[in-house]
Amino acid sequence: MPAFAAGEDGRVGPPVRDRPIRKVAPHVYMVEAPDGFPTPENQGLMSNVVFVVGTEGVVVVDSGASLQIAQMTIRQLRTITKTPVIGIVNTHYHGDHWLGNHG
Repeated sequence: MPAFAAGEDGRVGPPVRDRPIRKVAPHVYMVEAPDGFPTPENQGLMSNVVFVVGTEGVVVVDSGASLQIAQMTIRQLRTITKTPVIGIVNTHYHGDHWLGNHG
């Protein structure tokens, strides 16, 4: 885990429960957010995380709102492919779309 992802005391929050990854188009997969607002139940997963799987690597579109969300979505991606992540596209500046970039 990157040092900057931990708090001052070195701790991080609890892991995010696995959500299913589903195929939405050829070579495109998504972990869908259950709600549009952060709640204790969704653990802050409030924007979809999308993966475009190519022959040379995977591009992530919006990595999620936390290190823990990013870790969960990568776990789900690894059930589909072992191809490395080679890029991230952030669609805009709201933190729920890019705070998982360090995951």
